[in-house]
Amino acid sequence: MRTLLLSVVEGLLPRAVPKSYLQRLREYRGPAWTFFAKVGRLLGCSYRAQVFNAFDKYVFTASMALIVYCYGWVAGSKAQALFVVAGLLALTLRDAWAHHDPNDALAPLAERRYCIDSAKDAAVVLISVLASQALLLETSPEIALPQAALCRATAVFVPLIGIARMALRPKPTAQFPVRMRNLSAETLYRRTWFLNGLWIAALAGVCAMSSTGLANNPWDFLRGGLILPSYSVLFAIQRRTLLQRTLVVTIFTNVRKLVLGDRKRRVAAGLKKGELGWRWYVAMHIVVFAQLLLAVVGQLSPWLSGEDPGFTRPAVALIGLAATVLSWRHVMASNRAAARAIEDL
Repeated sequence: MRTLLLSVVEGLLPRAVPKSYLQRLREYRGPAWTFFAKVGRLLGCSYRAQVFNAFDKYVFTASMALIVYCYGWVAGSKAQALFVVAGLLALTLRDAWAHHDPNDALAPLAERRYCIDSAKDAAVVLISVLASQALLLETSPEIALPQAALCRATAVFVPLIGIARMALRPKPTAQFPVRMRNLSAETLYRRTWFLNGLWIAALAGVCAMSSTGLANNPWDFLRGGLILPSYSVLFAIQRRTLLQRTLVVTIFTNVRKLVLGDRKRRVAAGLKKGELGWRWYVAMHIVVFAQLLLAVVGQLSPWLSGEDPGFTRPAVALIGLAATVLSWRHVMASNRAAARAIEDL
């Protein structure tokens, strides 16, 4: 009996908790009631500590906002409150179990592990929402969601929560692929700019999809018209061109290094906290991604409200959102690698 219970506890115990605690329980030979009390205390103390370690105000706020947004279109206040409580409780326990310090050099997680964890987070919330719906059907059928409305909201919520958790989850700094580190600085520069162009095209495409086609519509201007100027400002802040551009050529000048140095200032290598322009750098990040979110909301809202029965445009918007948000870290890593390659010459 104790062996079976300890096997279950081993699966429930947060993965960051040392397994040596279980070994102590395996060696314990005292009364049964004391043994069960120790098991309960181990689980309670472990989850309590991990809940505080894993809590992230940005992830928590984004998760709550997504639940309210997706189910607020189709659920009443009571059902919506139940979904929020159940979803956040499930995510809190899930975070406590899966919490892992990304800066732990002894056991770093692979990049794909974060993707898998985010998919599991979405599955956990889905189960909690379906369990809440089943509870409402048994206790208060009058406030339960209709099947069609539940399917619409869930079809949008599950990918959104997965994208949000993947984007906001603390992760190690993205590394440039090893197979591309032997490229020349010129080749790396060209490929980086090609990647930048693809990312900008994807961003502009998602924003352009949200256009209503109405003349003088201010929402179209906010969601699409400002996206390229905003990104241009963000890019210019990282370059700091006005302060660093120098192309003075003499007979002793190494022209290749001079040209490459100028190209270094054409890549978005990012800024660190405390550097000149840091606050504007953060502010323009918020502006660019806020416009992206407005564009995606413009595609999802008609589907959630039932006005648009087709799921093609919402699906394309979700794919575009995932591609742009989740690839941003790697785009920045490519720019930083190109800047370092040019600097090392």
